[in-house]
Amino acid sequence: MPNKPHAPRNGGSSSKKSKGPTGVEEDTSFIIFSNDKTDKKKNDAAAAKPGAPADNAPKGPTNKQIVGGASWTGKLPLNMLSEHCQKQKWEKPEYTMHKISEGFSSMVILKKKNAKSGEITSLPPLKIPPSHKHYLDAETAVEARNLAATWALFRVSSMKNLSFMLPPTHATLWKGPFAEVKKEDVKDGKGWMYEADPFAAQQEREKILAEAAKNRETRAKAAEVKASQPAPLPGIQQQTQNRDLNKGWKSAQKVEMGKLTRRRVEDIVRQYGIWGRGNMKISAAELKDIVAELVDLGFRKSHIEEAAEICHNKEEVIEWLLIHVPEDDLPGWSLPEGYVAGISLGSNNLKREGAVKRLATGGFPPELCEAEYDRCSGDERKAAQSLQDTLMKEDEYGSKINAGGEGADAVAWKEEQTTLASIYAEKYEKTSADSCTIHLEVVGMERPP
Repeated sequence: MPNKPHAPRNGGSSSKKSKGPTGVEEDTSFIIFSNDKTDKKKNDAAAAKPGAPADNAPKGPTNKQIVGGASWTGKLPLNMLSEHCQKQKWEKPEYTMHKISEGFSSMVILKKKNAKSGEITSLPPLKIPPSHKHYLDAETAVEARNLAATWALFRVSSMKNLSFMLPPTHATLWKGPFAEVKKEDVKDGKGWMYEADPFAAQQEREKILAEAAKNRETRAKAAEVKASQPAPLPGIQQQTQNRDLNKGWKSAQKVEMGKLTRRRVEDIVRQYGIWGRGNMKISAAELKDIVAELVDLGFRKSHIEEAAEICHNKEEVIEWLLIHVPEDDLPGWSLPEGYVAGISLGSNNLKREGAVKRLATGGFPPELCEAEYDRCSGDERKAAQSLQDTLMKEDEYGSKINAGGEGADAVAWKEEQTTLASIYAEKYEKTSADSCTIHLEVVGMERPP
């Protein structure tokens, strides 16, 4: 007999595949290709939100298109300024932003770091004059920053032609309004604002301002001291201690003349000036005081004594000395500030300069030697003869000097003798009543044939 089948083992489980409710076995052999169910739900939810952009929606304009236009492919001014600062080893430029009624306005702040100390120097914001401020206003912040960068580039690189690298609108500003602003600033003495190194220019500017402030303070202190201790001008006698005797001189007119005009005016004063009043003469005691005082002021004693014979008081003596004594014999206080007495040749004509110096060794004023040398067409011997003629034969105004005559000519000759004796001292020798000898050694003069 066949054996009976055993009962199911393992708790009654069967090795056969389970069947569905309908009795059909479940098929597990298929493969599903899909994303994770969670990601799919998220994507479906995002797509279901109202107003979400579709994948094929048009994109907004780029910064290049906003600043330079749809066809601009070059660099933006903001990038150009950043590269310039990096090349100069400056810090990255900083931009300020202000909201205005028209949109936005921006300015650039340049910075530099000291390699040794690590200290960072910041310049004030690079402003544009109020009359041109509207050129830096823009509707968007991007445009405002790039306009500010263009102005900053112009401030440090206006000497270069960078306009061809800029967007069209910025190139027009570079060559037009910005150039006009620089022209006006240079005219007003503000050319330092457009130096290639603004940090060095700012430092130099601060140094000049500090020095000017120091000079103003020094002058103010000097003026206070002078006001508290007023001193009369030389030659003016102080009558009372409380009276300001300089008041009239402070309000006197100052006349600036050229060299030729001044020489002509002095000649007219010498010729037509009236010195002394009648028979009024300076007493011996007064003359001693005048000589002592004027010698302390820098005049020569011989010149003072000569003037005292003509003039009648101390004030007139000073006036006579200032108009008759050559410039190189005048004290420094009587000459304008920064004035150099004597002759100054502006050319490199060494022959002319040497000839004038040799003529001046005879005791003649250098400016007179220069005039005579030019009048004689560069002939040194003729110039020397002409200068001697002014002493021995005829003066520069045409009046004959008769050594042995009477009257004005004799007086003039006597005065000339006194002057020569005071100038040459031991080199002067009076040989007779109507002649004298001056022993001079002239170096470099050509002997007449």
